[in-house]
Amino acid sequence: MPGNLDLPGAWRQPIDLTDLVSIPGTSLNVTTVGAFVTRQGWTDIDGQPISYTSMPTIGSLAPFSSPGPTRDGRMKPEITAPGMGIASTLSIDAAPGILADSNLRLRIVQDGVHWVIEGTSMAAPHVTGVYAQMLTLNPTLRDAFTGPSANNDWGFGKVDALGAVENLIKNIPALQAGSDGVTFGWNGTPLASTYNVYRGDIRLLNGTYYGTCFRQGLSSPAFTDTDTPIPGSGFFYLITGVKDGVEGLLGFKSDGSPEPNDAPCSP
Repeated sequence: MPGNLDLPGAWRQPIDLTDLVSIPGTSLNVTTVGAFVTRQGWTDIDGQPISYTSMPTIGSLAPFSSPGPTRDGRMKPEITAPGMGIASTLSIDAAPGILADSNLRLRIVQDGVHWVIEGTSMAAPHVTGVYAQMLTLNPTLRDAFTGPSANNDWGFGKVDALGAVENLIKNIPALQAGSDGVTFGWNGTPLASTYNVYRGDIRLLNGTYYGTCFRQGLSSPAFTDTDTPIPGSGFFYLITGVKDGVEGLLGFKSDGSPEPNDAPCSP
């Protein structure tokens, strides 16, 4: 996508590639992501103001974002995300060649380590990151949770990362403390016959403080805490397994050495 060199402060908009979505975007059981515009212009590494020649409207569907449906009538894309005018990381290996190219050089922003590019390949990572956050909070999520209305240009609309995570947290009962406290559970291991739980003030968590013994000799991988932390604070928990009277480690430091346990549950 060469720049318009007659106008040093302009950049030619990408060719309109709005053919119907094709492989691999037509795949079954995957999320296909469309792209919308998030930036009209930028300042390049040489201090020049650069812009797309046609000045696309911010928030509009990118001209290269392929619409659906698929050949067998399925709706695509499922969702859209920022994908045009994205200041993405510039590979240290690619930088010398891009800097030497008078057209591509216009894309490098002032910090010298990012450059402005576009594509649904820029949009998809936004959605991947949101999915990762959502599945971290609730690994049981399935595609049945998506809404009922959509279209073949925008899918179900623009991704809302904050809204997705906020709504997800509200729908996880385990994160809402009731009068009977909060119950925590984890996957048990055959290498442990019982478990010990350490609890501490999250404000004090550091490389030497890991709380104190809170529950000892649990026969199942779960416990309930009925206490409430003081306002502005919170609790953290660490779990160890015990087998034949030997307690497991609290974990390892970055150098590979064991974390110290100065107040063990097990003698």
